Amino acid sequence: MTDQRDPLTAAVDFLRLPKGHDARRGPDLPPEECEVLDQTLAEYAGHLAWIGIAWRPKDRSHPYYAGLRELQDEWAAEQRERLTQTFTERLPARYRRYTFDTLRRHPGNAAAIDAAKALQPGQNLYLWGPAGNGKTHLAVATGRRLAEAGHRVAFYGVVALFAQIRASFAPDGAPRPDLAFPDVLILDDLGKVKPTEFVYQEFYAALEARWANEKSTVFTANHRPSAAAEHLSPDSESAAAILSRMASGVVVEVRGRDERLPR
Repeated sequence: MTDQRDPLTAAVDFLRLPKGHDARRGPDLPPEECEVLDQTLAEYAGHLAWIGIAWRPKDRSHPYYAGLRELQDEWAAEQRERLTQTFTERLPARYRRYTFDTLRRHPGNAAAIDAAKALQPGQNLYLWGPAGNGKTHLAVATGRRLAEAGHRVAFYGVVALFAQIRASFAPDGAPRPDLAFPDVLILDDLGKVKPTEFVYQEFYAALEARWANEKSTVFTANHRPSAAAEHLSPDSESAAAILSRMASGVVVEVRGRDERLPR
């Protein structure tokens, strides 16, 4: 943009002013026409050198306010793109192609697709059914949709995840995955392997933290939640505890033929 009075350019130029500038007022605006923000624009304009305090005109029709809003929207779009790219790049190669558009809809998965598309941040989704009928495809498509909406999404195959947690207990082991951090966590193929007691404790603690902090977890499994909980847990009391976390949201059976097999 070449016009220095363009709202976005003016806002960017103002934010780039050197440290020590009186940021409580904007250029050519008396203090009574401005208000100080409690929250800096660092999260909206992370690519700029922020000076510590942000301002905005009280009159929202002022061009500087429009410029800051445009800057915020631009940054949010960049964040959504980055989050989607990060999620996709960390998927196994085959899974990177999985979207709702590439998923064949049929009577056996229609309810699951509708539930996945309606899933909101903070809700859980448990997809179960025979192998090869698109549960992973649906879970990844759900994660992609939420990443595109601006949420941090992580995918783990449970077999590899349990091995990673187990290896982290070694003195020189790799860092333990932070399962409580993502806004949306996808746990694929639950119940395929039985965890050790220590792995179970870590896994249960992560599910409890996610439930307590209203973060979404998407599970896929070959068996209904009660059977998966029994396979994961060392005793009936533990099974009941983990079952209540896994089945706390929407539980949908996915039916259909094995899509991996030739037609």
